[in-house]
Amino acid sequence: MSHQDPHPAQADQLGADLERLRQAVSTPTASSPAAVVRAHSTLDEIAGRWKQTAHEYRAAAAGSAADQARWEALIASAFASTLRRHGPQYEDVVLRSFHVRALLRAVRDSAPPTSSVASIAARITQAVADGTYPPGSVLSPGNVARDLGERPERVQLALSDLVAAGRAETSGRRILVARLGGHRDHFVRHLADQLVQQIAAGLYPPGTPLPPRRNLMRSFAISQPTMTAVQDLLLAEGRIQVHRGGRSPMVVDALPTAAAQLTLRRREPPSRQGAAVVPDLARVPEMARRIRAWRRGRSSPTRDILDQHLDELTDALRYLIPCVKAATTANPAPNIVEQRRYAWRIAHACWLETATPSEDLELRVWHGACLSNAVEDLLRIEGVEVIKNAAA
Repeated sequence: MSHQDPHPAQADQLGADLERLRQAVSTPTASSPAAVVRAHSTLDEIAGRWKQTAHEYRAAAAGSAADQARWEALIASAFASTLRRHGPQYEDVVLRSFHVRALLRAVRDSAPPTSSVASIAARITQAVADGTYPPGSVLSPGNVARDLGERPERVQLALSDLVAAGRAETSGRRILVARLGGHRDHFVRHLADQLVQQIAAGLYPPGTPLPPRRNLMRSFAISQPTMTAVQDLLLAEGRIQVHRGGRSPMVVDALPTAAAQLTLRRREPPSRQGAAVVPDLARVPEMARRIRAWRRGRSSPTRDILDQHLDELTDALRYLIPCVKAATTANPAPNIVEQRRYAWRIAHACWLETATPSEDLELRVWHGACLSNAVEDLLRIEGVEVIKNAAA
């Protein structure tokens, strides 16, 4: 039976063998000793019938390391001995029938005119080159499968090959179109440029320390290793210095990089700045939860929904900033540490409210995380609860 010349009889035989596998473990007497012996014979017969076809598919998958590994695992599991020393057991039949069924289903799903995994990977690569999937965009197996008209499990194998080849990269549970320099380096560079922008905007004048690391991690919605990488990059570029005994790096250079200068020239107030908008602050926790789920890779946002969240969070910041300034002026923090923390939150929110998010989907989601953290932090400032209730 060649996989290149499918015949209706082959599909009929596959269906019949899958039904026999079901009956081998579901009949009332299947667990009797005699039935167990017969079931093992049936499994040997069925697996043997499709062994050559499975090896042919494995050979045809030479262009995909992921698909080859899958076939090797399927074949090894279907023909592995599950017999125990004390004789055949019903549990052995159930376990082996599971593996044989998986092999038969793989044969059925790989029958022509199904595309090879290598050809699917080539089509995804072409779509990336055409701009259908821009650098940094999420390659969801389900969405890509719908775009290409292929099975999601085969698209997943193709994406695994692209990751191995460096054409795609992983971020948590997500697979992204690879960017020049890799995902982590790209993200660290972007974060460093954001800090350089803030330095150039006067948030941290030369000779002053950066805010405590935990505050920066919260404001930029990043982990400690990422914050360390950002500070190491700024140290290497001479933007900041660390003095012995100092708790926070000191700002040295206020001149933005070329990338930061470009972003600063592109920064402009959002389009909805004209009219005063009273936001629904009760929606902030739900939007923050969604954005965190998107960042963890549990789901992928549509561009429209993401942009709607960015607009709403920006409106919330624009509404809260003058209110918080008034609240902190009327009720100053009890000590200098709290006063500095509140001033930093307000200054960061002012900068964030006018920042232009990147066109990169991953960075837009990150921008949303920064916005939601900033709104939540402003709402935690003492005296803002009245403002929150008024907006609600």
